[in-house]
Amino acid sequence: MTALVSIAGLTRPLDLGLRSLQDQMLSRPASGAVHIVELDARSIAVLKKWPWPRSTHARAIDALSKAGAATIVFDVDFSATTDPAEDAALTAALKRSTSTVVLPTFRQQAGNMAQGTIESLPAIPFRDHAFLASVNVHPDPDGIMRRYSTGTVTQGTARPSLAAVMSNYAGQVEQSFPIDTAIEPETIPRHSFIDLIEGRVSPDVLRGKQILIGATAIEMGDRYVLPRHGVLPGVVAQALAAETLLQGPLPFEAGWLPALIFVLLPAWLIAADRRQMPSHLLLAGTVATVLVASTALQALRIADLDTAAALIFLTILAGLVSLLRFTRQLHQARFADASSGLPNERQLIVDMQQQDEAYVVVLRIGQSDGMLAMLDDDMRRLLLHEIVQRMAPVTGGSQAYSLDASRIAWLFSPDRARSLQSQLEGAAALFVAPLLLGTRLQVVSPVFGFAEYRITGHSPQTSLANASLAAARASESGVRALRFVDALREHAGYEQKILADIGPALARKELQMAFQPKWSIAQSRVCGFEALIRWTHPELGRIMPDQFITVLENAGRIDELTLYAIDACMAQLRDWHGQGHDLGVAVNISAGLLSDPHFAQESLRRVKDLGPLAPHLTFEITETVAFEETGAAADLLRSLRELGLRVSVDDYGTGQSTLSYLKAFPANEIKIDKGFVMRMVQSPSDQILVRSTIELAHELGFTVVAEGVEDTATLAQLTRYGCDVAQGWCIGRPLPVEEIDIGGINERMRRDLKMVA
Repeated sequence: MTALVSIAGLTRPLDLGLRSLQDQMLSRPASGAVHIVELDARSIAVLKKWPWPRSTHARAIDALSKAGAATIVFDVDFSATTDPAEDAALTAALKRSTSTVVLPTFRQQAGNMAQGTIESLPAIPFRDHAFLASVNVHPDPDGIMRRYSTGTVTQGTARPSLAAVMSNYAGQVEQSFPIDTAIEPETIPRHSFIDLIEGRVSPDVLRGKQILIGATAIEMGDRYVLPRHGVLPGVVAQALAAETLLQGPLPFEAGWLPALIFVLLPAWLIAADRRQMPSHLLLAGTVATVLVASTALQALRIADLDTAAALIFLTILAGLVSLLRFTRQLHQARFADASSGLPNERQLIVDMQQQDEAYVVVLRIGQSDGMLAMLDDDMRRLLLHEIVQRMAPVTGGSQAYSLDASRIAWLFSPDRARSLQSQLEGAAALFVAPLLLGTRLQVVSPVFGFAEYRITGHSPQTSLANASLAAARASESGVRALRFVDALREHAGYEQKILADIGPALARKELQMAFQPKWSIAQSRVCGFEALIRWTHPELGRIMPDQFITVLENAGRIDELTLYAIDACMAQLRDWHGQGHDLGVAVNISAGLLSDPHFAQESLRRVKDLGPLAPHLTFEITETVAFEETGAAADLLRSLRELGLRVSVDDYGTGQSTLSYLKAFPANEIKIDKGFVMRMVQSPSDQILVRSTIELAHELGFTVVAEGVEDTATLAQLTRYGCDVAQGWCIGRPLPVEEIDIGGINERMRRDLKMVA
């Protein structure tokens, strides 16, 4: 069974995750034998046009050869000839170099529906005076680069890889090895190309070293995703592969069988119930032993074990044994849940029948099936009790009822009906921090459904079913809490309710705008806001924006909502500027609207009416839209730009575009995606990405906004990087305009930043 699971690849994600944790524990610096000469943004800015003349690379060879570098390895394509004089300069440098020079060769698919592969070698004048090595990399199907080859055949000749050449490793062609991500990439010495050729790098630093020359600038596009380290330039990935071989030996890749053999004895003890300790302790001890042994073997570079299949097998077996033992517990009370000890559904029905009216609330554990399958009976009991305890501030410690493994219920008095929706939405925030189940941290994402019960109009069973249905719909829709209404019985009916009511709601101005502040780092003040729309439906309660926006987009009616939001933002701009506040407002624009003639006409008319305030209004579009949209969409944005409107590229870093591409797109600003900003303080790779993006964006004339700024430490780091604007909960959450205190935000932020400084 374990073999089938392993072969099917079901345990591979867990094995990869465990390996990343091991590498984190075994983190160590690079050897220092490999140095990178980087084609960075500064070098490109000084040397201007790319590709550089071949004489420029010749200068680098001369400088490195003079410094006494052992090997000079290029991760730069020299397969085409250029100006004869320039090519001659490079050829001459190769001839006179006293260091070994290695040039790249690679094999790639022909593409564009063509069959076969294309093999690229350096031009003939160059290859006659240099060694050739393969630069082929082979990311996994998920796009992550985990392995590296020792060699590739090009034009019928076996070529060692760059890593094999730099480490003097004699491997087999088309053989590969796992890259050791315990090595910290930021410890690999790096020198700017422009500093090298202009003599600002000491020869003593380079003497006897393996020198790898390649691109690190973002606009060069040579980037790969590696486990644990995230996005890295290709030359850094090549250097990590070389360091892996240099710090060898390579551990033996033992697969899953040794770990399975090791757990067979504990598995037999659990199944036969012949143990000197409880099964959950035996299971935990075995898991810990396997993980520690695997980590030790990895640290000693003896063997690389896949442990997930064995541990899952043992866990499932322990769960099955616990379940059988559970069924033999005949002393279970009829009105109690045997797993948790909490009152069960039968008791809930009895208690409801004793009340005239109430609200029944059902908590549903989101995405529970896979999580609960990994928990034994004791852990499930602990999970439910931890959830009940975490909910105590909302329930006031009232009785909880266990309906099944993934649902818990409470009864609320009718006098709490008005605030119940907001209380349950707030309760979801109580679960941001993971629950502690013994020694294990478990993330739980609950959703809530609630329904009214009246002894004269509803049966307890019907009200409970209605609340459970509302919870299920909340889980499907991505909302935190949902009140039962008849429309929920059919999902289509629910969507029709939204479509039917959105027009009258817009006419009555029932949808409100919330504004999240943006902080000008240079001016040390609030400089504007992002507008976010909110809708509290009189029957359905608060509907999450992602939900009703998706319904309107699918129905082709998103223009009504967007124009409504633009009108509200324009009115707010006039109000703020009338009060003397120099503020801007950004509004999100749905992708399909940019090519909609009606929206184009209406948006142009509105921006014209805004007059001199137009530069204070910003349209935010996603990076994917900016990358894909051309024609009518780009024409509309250019026309709006001519009227003074600002255009911002949202979620930058999540798509495929480069800043060089976006330079040709009619935008003033980029917003770095919060996924990079939120991890920046802890992640060196994200720091590199954010800093380099800010630097290059400024060189290209963009204003840079960082979203997802959750604390002053992140804001302080962005300040050091020269970021223009910050947005996130550190500055303020989205609020209705009447609750915004601009002066208060300014005073608080200046005080907090002063404390950090």
